[in-house]
Amino acid sequence: SCRRLIARLAGLRTKVAVQPQIDETSPAAEKRSAHTATTYSGYADSHALATDLDRSAGAEAEFVDQSGETIAGKYKLIRLLGKGGMGSVYLAEHLFLKKCFGLKLLSARFAKKKIALERFQREAVAAAAIGSPHIVDVSDYGFTSTGEAYLVMAFVDGTSLRSLILGPAKSWAFVLNIFAQILNGLASAHDRGVIHRDLKPENIMVTKTDQGLAVTIVDFGISKVLADDLVSMYDLTATGVTVGTPAYIAPEQASNAKGIDLRADLYSVGVMFFELVKGYRPFLADTPVALILQHISRPPPSLGDWAIDGFHP
Repeated sequence: SCRRLIARLAGLRTKVAVQPQIDETSPAAEKRSAHTATTYSGYADSHALATDLDRSAGAEAEFVDQSGETIAGKYKLIRLLGKGGMGSVYLAEHLFLKKCFGLKLLSARFAKKKIALERFQREAVAAAAIGSPHIVDVSDYGFTSTGEAYLVMAFVDGTSLRSLILGPAKSWAFVLNIFAQILNGLASAHDRGVIHRDLKPENIMVTKTDQGLAVTIVDFGISKVLADDLVSMYDLTATGVTVGTPAYIAPEQASNAKGIDLRADLYSVGVMFFELVKGYRPFLADTPVALILQHISRPPPSLGDWAIDGFHP
């Protein structure tokens, strides 16, 4: 469980608390840098290979930046923060509170699709119900005058875990701090019966604060709600349909998306842990199917010369 891993990480953090930053001239660090540069040289074009709705053809051509517009009479869109096939995220200012938020808009082409709209609603409900400092807080949900669904969340002014992976090697104290916070957030989600199902570096935000680094998990769009009274409403995965991102998907999730539990999230955390430490993912392939098959059929590789005290993800 998350809490068991949190306790284990706490013990390791005590042992490495005084460890200096990893020597970037060491053979292991140089090997990490070489692997990272080689693996991600074409990253922007090939990394996610997702099998979900947000990879629909033609979505990019239809996108219109709505910066400057006002949503629901109270949220002014300041600038675009990111976009995908299913929608876009903006920095927005509440006109009356004078406070900034992140505002996610479901694209018009998906607002009319029942499954896409229900997944969007589920993201709002799931994130709002958890109540953890490590889970992005959702404060509002509604529809624009033109019928586009939107949700309003706390604005996380940070960088993604992806940027840290692409950067230089980190100390063990740094790595363990990041993943202790990820696991704390997941523990809160799992306590509420919510499985994320799409954990990946792009969905982990890291922010510098006066108290140190703060980690926030975002994007619960394909989460699974286990609470009995919500299953019928929010379990939207059809039999035989794979959801998630192949590079981080758990074997059981790839094989039977309806039968997974919280351990699927822990598997994805293990993949990200490996990737931050080593600088590349444990499995690499040219196609999504080949990548998924590796997760299903091959044992995860060892951290090798980076392992400490026998600990492996």
